[in-house]
Amino acid sequence: MSFNDKKITATIGPASFAPSIVRAMDRAGVDLFRINLSHTAVEDFEFVYNTLRSWTDKPVCPDTRGVENRNSRGMQCLSRDDLRIFEYISQLEVSTVFLSFCSWEEDVADMRERFDYDIKVVSKIENSIGLRNLKEICKVSDEILIDRGDLSKDVPLVKIPYAQDYIVKEAGLYNTPVHVATNLMESMLSEPTPTRAEVNDIVKTLESGVSGLVLAGETAIGRHPVEAVKTLKTIIKTFNEQEGVVDEVSWLTY
Repeated sequence: MSFNDKKITATIGPASFAPSIVRAMDRAGVDLFRINLSHTAVEDFEFVYNTLRSWTDKPVCPDTRGVENRNSRGMQCLSRDDLRIFEYISQLEVSTVFLSFCSWEEDVADMRERFDYDIKVVSKIENSIGLRNLKEICKVSDEILIDRGDLSKDVPLVKIPYAQDYIVKEAGLYNTPVHVATNLMESMLSEPTPTRAEVNDIVKTLESGVSGLVLAGETAIGRHPVEAVKTLKTIIKTFNEQEGVVDEVSWLTY
C-alpha cells in the first residue's frame, strides 16, 4: 500500500473550527473531515457542514451518535438526533456516513435504506456484539472503523491490541478497508509532539495493513490540531520510505 493510500481523517471541533486551521490541516494532508454528531446539535449540523465545505474541497462526513447499549438483533442503532440530522444529510447528498455502534449487518442495510442514493457506509466496530458479527458486517460495509475508545469499554483493555489485529485480518478477507481511531497521539492534546510509545503504536498499526487513521481529540479539542496532522503525515511518509531499508543503519541516523 502506497503513501497516498493511507488516509488521514481529522475530527472537527472547537479547536479546529476556523477557516485558517481547516485550510492548514487540508494542506498538511487531511483526506476527510469528520463531524462528530455526539457533540453537534441537530440545529447546528447544516451550518457546520456547509461552512466546512466552503473552507475545503475535501469530503466532510458525519459520524452518528448511535445507541451504545442494545442486545436484540435488528434494533435501531441510530439515536433520535441521528434520524433528525439524516434529513439534512439526505438533502445535502452527503457521500459518506460513519455508523456508530454497528452491531449487526442489518444495521448497515437499515442505514442504506434511509437514502435514495448510494451512500458510503463506514461501520464502526466499538462493542462486543459488533466484534462477534464482524464477518457479516464486513460483507455489507464499504469500510470499517475501529473505535478503540468505546471498544475498550466492552472488551478488556489488555485485549484491545488483539481485537484490533483480528478486525484488520478479518476485514482483509473481504477486501474491506479498515481505519483506526482513538488514542493515536493523545499526548498532543496538550503537547506539540507525540510520545515514543504513540509513534510506535501508529507504526505497528500501519504495519498491520490498515487503510487509514483517525484523529479525534487531537484535532477537535487539542492545542495543536495542525501539528497533529503534520506529525501523522510524517509518520506515514516515513513508514512508506523505510520499507526495504530498515536494516541500513545509515538510514536510521538521519
